[in-house]
Amino acid sequence: LARSFAFEQGIGLLGEQVGALAGSLFPLDTGALLGLLGALPLEQRAVLELSGVAPALRDVHAGGEASISALEGVEIDISALLNASDLALSVPLGEETLTLTSPTLRLGEIRVSRAAVAISAPNLTFASDGAGPVAVSAGRVTLSESGISVAAPAYGLGDPAEWSRLPDVDVGSASGAPPPDSLRIEACVAAEMTVLFNASSPHANAAMLGEVSAAAWRLIHNETASAASAGAPSSSSADTYYRVHNHPLPLTAAQSAQVQVVLAFLAGIFVLIPLSYAPAAVAPLIVKERNSKAKHLQLVSGTNPVVYWLAHYLWDAGMSSLVSIGVMAVFGLYGEPGFVGNAAQAGATALVLWLYGLAAIPLAYCYSHLFLSHSTAQIGVLVFNLTTGFVMV
Repeated sequence: LARSFAFEQGIGLLGEQVGALAGSLFPLDTGALLGLLGALPLEQRAVLELSGVAPALRDVHAGGEASISALEGVEIDISALLNASDLALSVPLGEETLTLTSPTLRLGEIRVSRAAVAISAPNLTFASDGAGPVAVSAGRVTLSESGISVAAPAYGLGDPAEWSRLPDVDVGSASGAPPPDSLRIEACVAAEMTVLFNASSPHANAAMLGEVSAAAWRLIHNETASAASAGAPSSSSADTYYRVHNHPLPLTAAQSAQVQVVLAFLAGIFVLIPLSYAPAAVAPLIVKERNSKAKHLQLVSGTNPVVYWLAHYLWDAGMSSLVSIGVMAVFGLYGEPGFVGNAAQAGATALVLWLYGLAAIPLAYCYSHLFLSHSTAQIGVLVFNLTTGFVMV
């Protein structure tokens, strides 16, 4: 997650100081430098002669230009050079502060004349607290009597190709143009982010990332959450706002079939549970009449056994038919396509429910002879129906 900040750094006073420094240094007093060189011990003079520093200094004194490549590519630890181990720079970034430490300078080719010193491709790198190494570079830095000029300055993190470019800087110029009061710099600092999401939903990761991005947008642009959710621009940024459009791709034929299979399975499970109670409700009365000798009394009083069982069956079949009508009414109200998608499906579903009740009632009568307690009979028949139903599904 990248967080962008903007801050302004005053450079008016810096321009005055650089102008004064340039005026005191240039033109270079190479004669005094050659005098110091002659006063050095023989061994040190020999080292300077072999390194090319002394010949270059003599060329500059003669009015020419010298190139110094001894420091090219060498990394210079600024903290060690200044003997300041705790050297740090605090940069305000909005409501936060970025602390830069351990400055390291790497120089390119240095060309020296009495009028100017030009350094090619200087690069200053800092370590930062959590943002990674921060680098400031330039294509060329020239220090002369007229001031300091920086060509193609840039700054950034990580890959130099992604660094932010700044306009050329000319401070302390003798042209008479006053230095700018401030220099506005926009910095983008990377911040680590951990996203917790529901891995069982394929869209959750993208949706969460979208919400985090929207929150970062509102933080940077001072946009309220209500305005962002409404998709309207905020008062602080009337021409820019953040909006997310979600247009999922349509399901393929295979995906649609998978969804229908899962929904049909779940619907079958949910229908199985209540329909297991209907047959179990007829068993307790049969067991209760047998235990209380009510059935025996009816039979010895002349009741035909066929009439006795037929009366029970017709009553229970009527109650089962009412249950089937209620179930079909619920299916119709919710428009479940797996059961009442069309007239043929609705008719088949109603027929299956009705025949199920007519067939389950005699089976419950048979189960009733296995129990001596009417409450145990109801629970036993219910458990048996649930078990066999889940297995068959």
